[in-house]
Amino acid sequence: MNLLKAISLHSNYRPLGGDLLKLFQLSIVEEVGQAEVVSAFKSQGYYRHLKADLKNRLLDGIFLSSFKELTAIQHTHFKIQKRNLESKMLIQSDQRIAGVTIAEETVANAEKYGLVEIVYTLSRDLEIIYAVNKNETRKYQKYKRKVAIYLKYLRQETTAQSLFAELAHCIQRKKDTSHILAAIEVLRSWTFENSQYKFRFYYYSVRNLYARLHNDHAQIIKICKEAAAFFSQSTTILPYTTEWSFRFQMLPVYLTQKAYGDAAVCIKKILHLPSKGSYNWHLTLLYKAVLGFYSNRRGVVIQAYNEAESIKKKLSAEVIYERWKIVGAYLALFGKAGQLHFPAEFRTYRFVNDTKPNGTAKINMRILELLHLLLDDKRKVYMNRVETIEQYISTNCKGKPRAKYFLRMLRAVEDGDYNALRVEAHAKKHQDLLKRTASTININVLDSEPVPYPILWDLVMDHLRP
Repeated sequence: MNLLKAISLHSNYRPLGGDLLKLFQLSIVEEVGQAEVVSAFKSQGYYRHLKADLKNRLLDGIFLSSFKELTAIQHTHFKIQKRNLESKMLIQSDQRIAGVTIAEETVANAEKYGLVEIVYTLSRDLEIIYAVNKNETRKYQKYKRKVAIYLKYLRQETTAQSLFAELAHCIQRKKDTSHILAAIEVLRSWTFENSQYKFRFYYYSVRNLYARLHNDHAQIIKICKEAAAFFSQSTTILPYTTEWSFRFQMLPVYLTQKAYGDAAVCIKKILHLPSKGSYNWHLTLLYKAVLGFYSNRRGVVIQAYNEAESIKKKLSAEVIYERWKIVGAYLALFGKAGQLHFPAEFRTYRFVNDTKPNGTAKINMRILELLHLLLDDKRKVYMNRVETIEQYISTNCKGKPRAKYFLRMLRAVEDGDYNALRVEAHAKKHQDLLKRTASTININVLDSEPVPYPILWDLVMDHLRP
């Protein structure tokens, strides 16, 4: 998406005529290529000037946007940030008295919502203003104390945030992380005096990421529960994502542990937190569907799928709808196998051609295609598709051993000439390897293995047996 279009999505400015409207129409509405847009104006220099003017007007329009898709807390945070800027502008102009009044109101609101940086910066301004006014000693002392307290909070918050970023960078680059644990202990010592939500968010996040790095299931659950309890009991008015994100991160661990009851309780606790139809609401509902597949409760999957379908599509996040298409394709598969009633029409190659999964989910497309071909008894097409399995594996399955073993098991169907006993013999080696390769703790289980491969293999063998 080009820059102008991205900004326009959150700006209420729209040009009324002239070359600005022409540029808006070409670049944003019609999304014409840059070379063609440039050629529509008298010179390249004039185009650059016009583009800069349109960008600035669109940016100014962001301040007047309603941001209907945001939560009430996000709206409040934006309002406080705008008041912060407005009070500074008034103070620095000839309306200092009005600016001070707005600044004091904004400090109080920023404290209420845990916006440490705004409390600190505005308190600095107010400290200076009241320091030179001999009749305002009490207020000078008040804001002097706030500056000292919130400077400490801000330093601790930025330290925690930087440590989280450093750990993520080390993991990404496969660098040494032995120094992280000592740094986490320093953060832990600060928790006795710092209950600010952003500091705590990064403190719990860095601990959780470190536990995930070391595949420590027990620590992940412990940390996420501790974080969720802290945020749910906080007296500060917080974004729902503080609690939601930590409870959500417990779900793949519960699936790995086969703690399906715990996963169901967790989903029930967080499904109501995001607004219905929002991105995070869909993510939670998708996990409900995955839980249904893992626990062999297909009715739960159908319920989640129907609930998602009943909400009018208002998201711009295409990845969500592609995931639901894949869930629907698995439901259609179980429907073909006679294991559930799924009335929706399903055509294999319409699904393959119309679905655009993310990189992780692409393997699901190949698996679903093969399984649907098998259940439709299209053996010749199935044979042609499995002939290229090894080439597909070498290109797409690096670092994905479970997918590799399962695809080879599906190739064994052809090697065993669709005879259940011979297929089992050909697949045994890869089946044993699959059993020994545990599912990894991965938030992308939605895309990597939404239905456990052993369940899909049982479906294959049930189809092949007389």
